[in-house]
Amino acid sequence: MQIKSITSLVGFLGEFLPGGIPHDSKNEKYSILPSVKNPRWIVPVFDKKLFISSLALYQPSLLRAKILKQLAILTARGGFTNIGKKPAVYFRKNDDAIKKIFGRDDLYYAIFLGTEGCHKKITIQVMNSGGDILGYIKVSGNKDVDELLKNEAGILEDMRNLSLNNGLFPEVLYHGPVKGVDILVLDTLKSAHSKYDSNLSDAHIDFLAEIFLKTSMVIKYRESKFAKRLKERVRDLEVEKLRNSEDERLRELGKIRDFIEEKIGNELVPFGLCHRDFTPWNTFFHDGRLYVFDWEYAEREYPPMLDIFHFIVQDGILVRHLKPAGLLKRVMKNEKMLSKYSSLVGIRDELSMPLLLCYLLDISLLYIEREKGRIEGNIKHMLDTWAGMMELIRGDG
Repeated sequence: MQIKSITSLVGFLGEFLPGGIPHDSKNEKYSILPSVKNPRWIVPVFDKKLFISSLALYQPSLLRAKILKQLAILTARGGFTNIGKKPAVYFRKNDDAIKKIFGRDDLYYAIFLGTEGCHKKITIQVMNSGGDILGYIKVSGNKDVDELLKNEAGILEDMRNLSLNNGLFPEVLYHGPVKGVDILVLDTLKSAHSKYDSNLSDAHIDFLAEIFLKTSMVIKYRESKFAKRLKERVRDLEVEKLRNSEDERLRELGKIRDFIEEKIGNELVPFGLCHRDFTPWNTFFHDGRLYVFDWEYAEREYPPMLDIFHFIVQDGILVRHLKPAGLLKRVMKNEKMLSKYSSLVGIRDELSMPLLLCYLLDISLLYIEREKGRIEGNIKHMLDTWAGMMELIRGDG
């Protein structure tokens, strides 16, 4: 994504000017990371408090990346914010619309250009002059992302009515068009010092159980919207045959779908609210309470336990680089937490493996649908890993 196209999407904030423009009170200096050809972050470097707060946009999971982030913070505290020879641009603000939403004039911004994929979007961190993080703006670049932002706004509005005791989440400040671009504006309790825990804790389980219990209804599995939709999704992909090379993968997904119905089709199962992207890096702790964000993929009538499995499995794949057998072992090592959740939501522990298959099938279909058949790189690695897990579970009966 080039600076010109970035400016078109964030024009409601202002415009980026090429390097070499003299700095003045209207032109704020930013650095582009990691490079002009591969920009992912655009962060202010004219003020060390703002620069340090901007790094909250980056939540590394790998040890090396965590160390580099801490080094950048320590360096900035010493007054060095130019990040070596990274290219600079200048930003001239024209952000009256956003000032009205936040009800203040001293607004500053850091920009994350998103992870690769069809649902790539821009996320903007909003700060005040002291570097305090006030909220986030998500910017849509296409119709698919428009739908995700609409879904997140609706889910968060529903969440407000749950009167939760065990966790925190963002509040929607605005959702709609601004200067021809659809945006979602959320408040936050995040700070530059917010931390997450990659290990499941009582706080994670209590939060997930509470939102599920307050939104769930019990129904026979095969009669649920979730089960019926799984059939439709597999059938749609089989009809579409996104790529010939994917035919075998799709046939295997159909077998998993049938296997699940054979095992639990007649079971009475509660279905409720599911985050669907519940990972360590989409959470942090605030005054001892779990704060959960990024609700774009959330669904209202999903089986229990899927969020717990996602938390364990995604950390296992992306951070710990575990293979399918190792991931299953990691799931089982969390048996105590899984059992606690099962008890809270009223399901038998024996349903864990069929529900793990539900999770693996659902997440596999999501990625295949989302990427529209472009299965490569890290996406292919995750799909292969999930497929390996499903085969091991099915092999065990």
